[in-house]
Amino acid sequence: MAAPSSADDQRLSHDDDEFTLDRTASEEPLLAERTAGLTLIDTEDEPAANKNFVRISRLLYKSHFLSTWNNRVFEFGAFLFLAGAIPNTLLPASIYALSASAAAVIFSQWIGQRIDSVNRLNLIRQSIFGQRLAVAISCAVLSLLAWLPRLTNDPVALAVTLAVLVAMGVVEKVCAVTNLISVERIWVVIIAGGDEDRLRRLNSLMRRIDLFCKLMGPLAISLVDGISPKIAIPVTAGMTLVSLPVEYFAIARVYKAIPALHILKDAPSRDDTVLGLTARTSRWTRTTTTNSKWYTSHHVFLASLSLALLYITVLSFSGPMTVFLLALGVPSGALGGIRGVSALFELSATWIAPRIMRRIGPVRSGIWFLNWQAFCVTAACLCLWLDVPRSWAATGLVCTVALSRLGLWGFDMSAQFLIQDEVAEPDRGRFSSQESALQNLGEMVAFGSTIIFSRPEQFRYPAVMSAGAVGLAAVLYAIFVGLYKPTKHPPIFEILVLPTSRSVPAEDTNNTASPLNIDIKTKTMVTHVVLPTAAHTHTVIFLHGRDSTAAEFAPEFFESQASDGRTLQEIFPGIKWVFPSAPTIQSARFRTDMSQWFDMYRTETPHEQYPNSTNSIAVDRQLTEASAAITTIVDEEAQIIGRDHVFLGGISQGCATAVDALLRMDQRLAGFIGMCSWLPGQSAYECTLGAKQTPVLLAHCENDETIDIRYGKELRDKLVKMGCNVEWHDYKEGGHWVNEPEGVDDMVAFIQQRLPG
Repeated sequence: MAAPSSADDQRLSHDDDEFTLDRTASEEPLLAERTAGLTLIDTEDEPAANKNFVRISRLLYKSHFLSTWNNRVFEFGAFLFLAGAIPNTLLPASIYALSASAAAVIFSQWIGQRIDSVNRLNLIRQSIFGQRLAVAISCAVLSLLAWLPRLTNDPVALAVTLAVLVAMGVVEKVCAVTNLISVERIWVVIIAGGDEDRLRRLNSLMRRIDLFCKLMGPLAISLVDGISPKIAIPVTAGMTLVSLPVEYFAIARVYKAIPALHILKDAPSRDDTVLGLTARTSRWTRTTTTNSKWYTSHHVFLASLSLALLYITVLSFSGPMTVFLLALGVPSGALGGIRGVSALFELSATWIAPRIMRRIGPVRSGIWFLNWQAFCVTAACLCLWLDVPRSWAATGLVCTVALSRLGLWGFDMSAQFLIQDEVAEPDRGRFSSQESALQNLGEMVAFGSTIIFSRPEQFRYPAVMSAGAVGLAAVLYAIFVGLYKPTKHPPIFEILVLPTSRSVPAEDTNNTASPLNIDIKTKTMVTHVVLPTAAHTHTVIFLHGRDSTAAEFAPEFFESQASDGRTLQEIFPGIKWVFPSAPTIQSARFRTDMSQWFDMYRTETPHEQYPNSTNSIAVDRQLTEASAAITTIVDEEAQIIGRDHVFLGGISQGCATAVDALLRMDQRLAGFIGMCSWLPGQSAYECTLGAKQTPVLLAHCENDETIDIRYGKELRDKLVKMGCNVEWHDYKEGGHWVNEPEGVDDMVAFIQQRLPG
C-alpha cells in the first residue's frame, strides 16, 4: 500500500469518547511489521513521519518546560523564602521537605494505580491544576510571613502557617511526582514507538529541559529575591498561574495526536469504594507488600536501588545545603548563580551521557558516571572536615558538589534508559511508582538527618552520610553489572523445545510448603503457576484480561476475600492455580502492541468486529489460536489430575477466550467460572457435549464501566439456549472485578459443590 503523502491524508476523529484513526486509503493488515506509538502515517514515508515526530515532540517539550520551570522556581524559592522568614536554622525547611517526601512515599501505591488505570490526559491535567493551586496558596502564606514578620514570634500563628505550607507542599509534591512519572516514564516511551534512537533523543532533551530549568529557574528567582522577597513571592505565584492554560492545552494536543496514549488497561480493576476502612487498609497493605516483593525481585532492582540511594544526600543545591550556605553568609543572588553553574555541569550530562552510552552501552556508562560522583562527594566531605577558613571550605564544597552533578545525572540517564528497556510496558507504571517511593524515602532520610543535626555547624555529619550512600550505590551497581543479563520480551506464542510434561515438575504437585509461584514455559505459552500448599486435588486455569499479564494479575486476584476474611488460596489449599499469559498482539485500531488474547475493535461494544474483512479474519484466527493453546493446557492438567478435577475460567477478555475454548471441548470439566465478560462475535458456536455437561458460573457487576452488564446477560442467555447449565449472579457494586465478599462467596460455594466429600 502506498504511503499517504501527508498527515492530512488521515484524520483523527472522536467516536464514543475514543479517538480513532480513520483512513481515506484502504486499511492496513492487522499485524504491521513495526509498532508505532507515535506514527500516525505509514512508516514508509519517513520524512513525513519524522516531521510528525518533531511536531509532537515540540508540544511535549513546551508542556514539560512550563511544568518543570514552575516546579524548580517554587522548589528553590520556598527554601529561600522560609530561610528569610526564619533564619539561622535548618529545622523549618527540613520539616517542610521531609513531609513532602513522606507524602510521595505514602501515596506511591495510589499514584502507580492511577497512572496505570486512569485516562492519561485527565490525570496529567489534574496534576497540573493541583500543582498550580498548591503553589498559589503557598505563595499567599509566604507573603504573610514576608509582610508580617511578627507572625514568626507568635508560636501559634507560626505553627498554623507552617502547617498550611506543609499541607500545600504535600499536594505539590504528589502532583509533581504524578506528572513526572506519567510524562518521563510512560508518555515518552509510548511516543518513541519502539524506536531506541528516538527514545534516547526524547530522554536526552527532556533531561536537558529539566536541567535548564534547574539552572535558570533558581537563578531568576534568587535575583528577584535579592531585590526583595516581597516581590519574589508574587512573581513566583504569577508565573505558575499564567503558564497554566498554555501547558494545559499543549499536553492535550500531544494526547490527541498519539492514539497509543488513549489505550488503558481494560484488564479488571477493583472497586474499593464499597469496602470498609479495615478491609481497604488490609487490601492496601497486601497490595503494597505484593508490589514491593515484585519490585525487589525484578532483575534490574539493584540498578534502581543504586539510583535511589543517590537521593540520600544533602550534598546538592537543594533545601538543607541552601540554608547552610546562607548561614555562612552567601548572598541569595550569589547562591542562585552557584546553583546555575552546578546546573551547567548537569546540563552537560545530557550531551555527554548519550554519546558514552552509544559507545560503551548504558550498563558500563553507569559505572563510569557513578564512580565519578563517588570521588567528588568524598572530596566535598573533606572540605567540611578539614581545619580551613570558612570561605575556603565553602568554595571547595561548592566546586566539588557542582562537579559531582555530572556523574549524578549521567548515571541517572544510564539507569533510566536501562530500566525503560528492561521493564515490560504494562509494568512500567508499577515499577516507576515503587522506584519513586524508594527515592523519596531516601530524601526523607536526608531531610531527617538535618532535623537531627539542625545547626549549620553540624552539617558535616549528614554530609558524611551522603558520601556513604553514594559509595554503597557504587558497590550495589557493581554487583548488578556482574549479574546482569539483557532481557527482551518475546511473543508468548512461540514454539519452545520444552516437552509438555515439563509444564509442572512432578515433585511439586503435592507440595506441602508455602505457596510457590513459578513461571513455566510450555510448547504453547508462558503460564504463571501457584502450586498448592496441601495435597494436589484440583486445578483452576484462569485467564487474565486484556493489557495485563499473568504475573501481574495473579497476586491481585488472590487479594479478593470471602466474607470470612480468607482468600481463595487460603480456602482451597489443595488447588493448583494456573494463569496463562496472553500474547503480545498489535492493535490494528491503535497501531501499538499490547497484551491481549485477540484484537478488539472497541470495548464499549466488545463483540463488534472490525469493518475491514482482513482484520476480522485475523482476529478470528487469533481467537482460534488462543483457544487451542488453552485447550492444550487443560489437556496437560487433565493428564495429571483428571478432567473432572480441572476448572476453567477467566475475567473480561480472558473469560471470552475461555468460553470459546469451552464450546470447542468434547469432554466435560469440573466447572467453568466467568466474570465480567461476553460471547466473542467472531465465531458461530455449536455447543459441544463437553460444554453442555460442564456446570457454568457467570458473574457480573452492575457498575462495570468497562464491559456493560448487558453483554454478560447476553452471554448467559446464549449459553442457556445452547443447553449449558448456567448459574448466574449479578451484583450492585464491584466494577470490572469480582464483587467482594458476596461474589467471592459464590465462587467458593460453586467450587466446593464440585469437590469430593
